[in-house]
Amino acid sequence: VKQLHDLDELPPLPQHGNATQLVSRKGGSGGLNVGPSLSPDGSRVVFLSEKDLFAIEMFLADAETGEIIRRLTKAAVDSHFESLQFINSSGAWSPDGRYFAFGVVIHGRPAITIMEAETGKKVQEVRFEELGEVYTPTFSPDGRSLAFAAIVNGYTDLFVLDLETEQLRRLTSDFYSDLQPSWSPDGAAIAFVTDRFSTDLSTLSYGNYRLGLIDPSTGEIQAMPVFGVGKHIDPQWAPDGQSLYFVTDVSGISNVYRYEFQGGNLYQVTDLVTGVSGITGLSPAISSASGSNRLVYTAFERGDYNLYRIDVPEDLAGQPIEEAIAGVSPAVLPPQDRSPGLVSVLLDEPELGLADTLTFAGTTYRPGITLDYVSQPQLAAGADRYGAFLAGGISLFFSDMLGNRNLSTVFNINTANGNLLRSSALIVAYENRRTRWNWGAEVGQVPYVIRRFGLQQDPVQGVFIETEVREWQVNRVANLGVSYPISRANRIELSGGFQGIDFYNEVRTSIVSFSGTELDRNTEELASPGSLNMGTASAALVYDNTIFGGTGPMLGQRYRLEAAPRVGDLNYMTATVDFRKYMMWVRPTTFAFRFLHFGRYGSDAEATWGDIRDDPVEGYENLRVLNDLYIGYPSIMRGFNDGSFSAQECAASVVSSCDVFNNLFGTRFITANFEYRIPLLGFFGVVPSAGAPPVDIAPFFDVGVAWRDGVTPRLDCDAGSGQFILQNCSEVVSSIGIAGRLNLLGFMILELDFVNPITRPDKGWYFQFSLLPAF
Repeated sequence: VKQLHDLDELPPLPQHGNATQLVSRKGGSGGLNVGPSLSPDGSRVVFLSEKDLFAIEMFLADAETGEIIRRLTKAAVDSHFESLQFINSSGAWSPDGRYFAFGVVIHGRPAITIMEAETGKKVQEVRFEELGEVYTPTFSPDGRSLAFAAIVNGYTDLFVLDLETEQLRRLTSDFYSDLQPSWSPDGAAIAFVTDRFSTDLSTLSYGNYRLGLIDPSTGEIQAMPVFGVGKHIDPQWAPDGQSLYFVTDVSGISNVYRYEFQGGNLYQVTDLVTGVSGITGLSPAISSASGSNRLVYTAFERGDYNLYRIDVPEDLAGQPIEEAIAGVSPAVLPPQDRSPGLVSVLLDEPELGLADTLTFAGTTYRPGITLDYVSQPQLAAGADRYGAFLAGGISLFFSDMLGNRNLSTVFNINTANGNLLRSSALIVAYENRRTRWNWGAEVGQVPYVIRRFGLQQDPVQGVFIETEVREWQVNRVANLGVSYPISRANRIELSGGFQGIDFYNEVRTSIVSFSGTELDRNTEELASPGSLNMGTASAALVYDNTIFGGTGPMLGQRYRLEAAPRVGDLNYMTATVDFRKYMMWVRPTTFAFRFLHFGRYGSDAEATWGDIRDDPVEGYENLRVLNDLYIGYPSIMRGFNDGSFSAQECAASVVSSCDVFNNLFGTRFITANFEYRIPLLGFFGVVPSAGAPPVDIAPFFDVGVAWRDGVTPRLDCDAGSGQFILQNCSEVVSSIGIAGRLNLLGFMILELDFVNPITRPDKGWYFQFSLLPAF
């Protein structure tokens, strides 16, 4: 007796006879393999599978060995193909075996895409604005036309597309369902699946699907004389055109049968206990090569969908079926002597128990919103010689049952900067998605706090005078915006509203002895620029097809291109270019890259008070100016967070001058981030573990520069004496390190960086902690 611990170790089911297993689960992935389509010569097969892990993709395989030749689609990261119709459809080979056609959804509309089978290169694409969805295309023998099934106004009919003229012709137009067309080798007929022979529309009595033949030139339809009970789906022609393979559950289990036109004989080709089936009872499950004796089918076994190949002539011929089988029904499981119960009565008379349509009381649906999700809670507390602090935040998301109305709230408090009201954030946003034009409103306050350090030495008193200047820019906004999804990954955003900005400044001075003992400390409010009130607008193009892993994106790309003018007390425009790319060259590791530019442009773009903070002028509080932009946030540049600077690192002798820190400010900036992400634990980890929280490590390199108009960014602004020359030069800063990330219970991404800010020679390696997902 051998104990089997893995599905891969289980022996094959003894039900396939001489059939050869072609594609199955291997390496713990790819248990879904459906929609097979054999090339005309039977040497290759295209099928749909989850082997890529991230999405259902289309693969080309050797039909002899089952070896994957290549992946034909990249639906996971290519938003051009929004759906591959893997449940209800399969593709079709051109008669010469060069091209492969399949139905897709592009920008919300159905289309037929034709690509080169060997390269996956798209050669033709036809979109249909008047149709709903398209399924199971089939080539005419001359390769000029495609027949397929499509939904129109809720009904499924057959269509023929002329590939040269792209003219569409409707073959059927009625209330019956017509599915899965298959063009005969001589081009004289199309076999298809229909319920027209078993459905009575006058009584709304719907029957099983049967097989029919339609003349593509005249539209004349005739029924095929197959079994009188059970469903009949997925017709596939034999190479000689004298037989038709199909799937039926006449015996209670779906299997492959063959109908012989000469003599009208029926043969059973497979006898599977688990059945020949795709994902649903109507999914395509078999494919026959038009130029060779080979058939591929999908079998459901042990929870997987595997592909099998039959190419033994005797097996393809099948076993003769006795005529009596036409009246056979599936056997009843014991005990056979069952007394009629409520279930059987309701099954026979389904209208029993339903409410009377005349007396049924109705009411208008009024959706309410309820709490859906609590995201990324944060809490931190601490104490130092300057006192205690508390910081924390939480986001709450509410929606209705359909997700059409969404309310988001963000709360974040912070006392570390000495003022709770100035340093706390509150955002409330509402979004309505009832139509494709989504609209929303937002109100809130978001503070930006900058800390600057200085150091003076008083040798007479034997003390250091440490100063810390805190600058608040408190943004209060009220916006109304709309967005329109161009595709699954692409959208445009437009918004307008009001923005008010208040400024607050203070300085904290500490007297410290040469031995490090604090002798005195006081905090003083400084003069601040006047408040700003401006009208706002923005237009953005957004793209995002990324796939997330345990701690951040691992595949795909995303970008945001935005222009946002401001008019009022100041007139300027902000521009944003945010591009991110994630490439999985060696699974499961990811190379991640981000390029970010943000800048102010226009007549008042340089109206910052960084130039006058050291020399306040009369009427200072009446100035209308902005805070500088800062690139030292952990989400932008690691190794330059303001808390990592100390007065000792600032060698200047004036209060607010610290060149190595001030170099991080400007009205425009460009940064680039490079990471090589290695998932250690989790579903995609090097050590896969369903129970362990996702853990990643990522060596990184960050580089960036902030500057003003008229200032030149340079690699080196050193004057030769160890001093910066920042009046006309802004130095590029960079850092290297390794990041470790932990997804804690799916609510919080913890990041610990061991970082070396290369352009801070007096700092060296240190640890930096943050709470944010990977970029």
